[in-house]
Amino acid sequence: MTAAPAGRRATAATAALVAALLLTGAGLLAAARHVDSRTAAARPLTDRAATAQVTAEIGQALTRAFSYSTDTLGSTPAATPADLDDGAAQQYTALVARLRDLAAGQHLTVIATVTRIGVDRLTADRADLLVLLDQRTARPGTEAVTTAAQLTVTARLRDGRWRITDLTAL
Repeated sequence: MTAAPAGRRATAATAALVAALLLTGAGLLAAARHVDSRTAAARPLTDRAATAQVTAEIGQALTRAFSYSTDTLGSTPAATPADLDDGAAQQYTALVARLRDLAAGQHLTVIATVTRIGVDRLTADRADLLVLLDQRTARPGTEAVTTAAQLTVTARLRDGRWRITDLTAL
């Protein structure tokens, strides 16, 4: 009779230990994700060199990508392959094709100026940014017009250089 209750107690103790270990593991995993999330959000404030690098490189890439002349758009895309990767390269190719069709013969010159870049998240190889961009559009014989745009940009660090991997107009 005493063997059965002792066996049940051992089984119950083992089950309780396993449950405690599983709960502890789940808690540690959740805490690690939370710390990683907070670290990525805080890094733009604490790692000024990385923040400066990503904002400078992405700002220059966006200026190249969104500054163009419709007279030369077909022969010389403004953005370089080194600026764009993944979905952003496809998005840009589609945009240039639409611009070519819409602006044919209009002799437009567009000069883009990045006015602000905010880094939302920054890890060792990924950045999420909010970008404010002005585009000054000029046409012969008319007054230039400036329009503002807001973009969300995802960038990846590849081969020591930040490249735009996703681009969304807000």
